[in-house]
Amino acid sequence: MKILLAWPKEEKLDEFRQGLNKANVEIISLPTGKEALEFAKNNSDTALAIVAENLSDMSGLEFAQKLMAINAMIGCAVSSNLPPDDFHEKSEGLGIVMQLPLQPDAKSAEDLHTHLAKIGMISSNSLKQK
Repeated sequence: MKILLAWPKEEKLDEFRQGLNKANVEIISLPTGKEALEFAKNNSDTALAIVAENLSDMSGLEFAQKLMAINAMIGCAVSSNLPPDDFHEKSEGLGIVMQLPLQPDAKSAEDLHTHLAKIGMISSNSLKQK
């Protein structure tokens, strides 16, 4: 599974990345929304975009909206500190599969894996540590 990670300060995501790598995924990291959207446009085999609440050039929700216009088949998980009901209201219709905390960690990666397996984006077998 190819995952696009649009995050400006990726060095704070070590635990999260390690957790994602347990499912043997390929992670492509890009720091700006513009770069990440260009990558998504040219790589239709990307299954999921994981996006920070704020990138240097747009918000995570703006990114999700633009991603839908480029390729609605790419799922999106967005970091946000909004309460869940407010996040749902603001993100409805944007193809967002999950809200992540502002500072996702290993537990966040595990929760994301579990959620992706539940909705059929990945096989539950891929959750076993490689």
